[in-house]
Amino acid sequence: MISHALFWLFCATVLGLPLLPALGEWWRKTDAAPLRVVREQDTNIRHFAHSFHDHVWNLFAAEGIDTEAPPAPYSGQFRPGETFLFLGHESRPVWPPEVATTRAVRDVVIGLGDLLLEGNLVFTQEIYCGGQIYAGGHSTFRAIYAGTDLILGPNCVVARWLHSQGHVHVGPDSRIYGRVSSGTSITLGLGTRFERLNAPEIRFTSDDAVTARPAAGGDAPQQWWPDERFRALDPLTYTTRIRQVAVPAAMALIVSLVAPGELVIGEGSQVTGSLKANGRLRLGANCVVHGAIVSAGPIEIGSGCVIKGPVISEESIIVASACILGTPELPTSVTAPVVHVAAGSKVCGTLWAAREGLVAPETAMSMPDGKVQKIV
Repeated sequence: MISHALFWLFCATVLGLPLLPALGEWWRKTDAAPLRVVREQDTNIRHFAHSFHDHVWNLFAAEGIDTEAPPAPYSGQFRPGETFLFLGHESRPVWPPEVATTRAVRDVVIGLGDLLLEGNLVFTQEIYCGGQIYAGGHSTFRAIYAGTDLILGPNCVVARWLHSQGHVHVGPDSRIYGRVSSGTSITLGLGTRFERLNAPEIRFTSDDAVTARPAAGGDAPQQWWPDERFRALDPLTYTTRIRQVAVPAAMALIVSLVAPGELVIGEGSQVTGSLKANGRLRLGANCVVHGAIVSAGPIEIGSGCVIKGPVISEESIIVASACILGTPELPTSVTAPVVHVAAGSKVCGTLWAAREGLVAPETAMSMPDGKVQKIV
């Protein structure tokens, strides 16, 4: 009898030991508060650029470099296993002899003034430029920090990030993997692919189409109000069971709409609230939306639209020409796995294409499924 009792006591002890921490937490609740998780490198698009800037200035202090009266160009150790090439105010670097044959610059390049870099080079480490930097086409960069403007020629590749206190210009058919940020504005050339952008103004090839866009005015739009097929979630938000919701052209919506399927807003309409769909969400040309646009499916924005709130899709966002998303005073966020923006549009704030971002000609705008279409 005693042996049976000991056996069951042993079994209960073995089975209960793994539960003791959970039982103790249930009794004392020492971990009731949520964990504080701060990942600045994810939330702050300028994190790596600022860290690199601080590292360079710490190097100036450690090396005793006077930025107003710098020494002659020389080399030294930047980080363990990495060397730097200090250029001072020299605008045209004199590369080591092996660069002529390998076309690869393996030093961290540090310049205090304007910097002119020839094309067809590979920079395996970061570049710091205190002034304006101009880099020729067909080059590959790890990362660049510029004190004023940053200009890249065509067909360039950036592996990690670009940051400029001034304007950033990226030539056509370039590939930017990672982050691009600017204190003033960014311009991306036609055919350029991107991932994450942030600036008061992000232009796609030029502002010509934006400044030439037709006025959204004309006759005052007719007010549109949900009928008996819709039900109110609150006084200014309506939803419905209709799988395809279509608002006629030239309507004024003073409410927010939530559609269980597809939502289409006719051209020339003005929306005071926000729009949300579980399927495709399409805006006709010259619409104005003051709120947010959110969809579980693709979002298609017709030419000449103005959107002041965030634009978020779980699939894709296609923006036609002459669109303005956000303002410098009220920046917005545009986020989707795939984002294609036609030449001539502009985004103010942050644009994040998790899988593919592309500056595309409007006549060749394509959806992720490969279907080519023109959005007007």
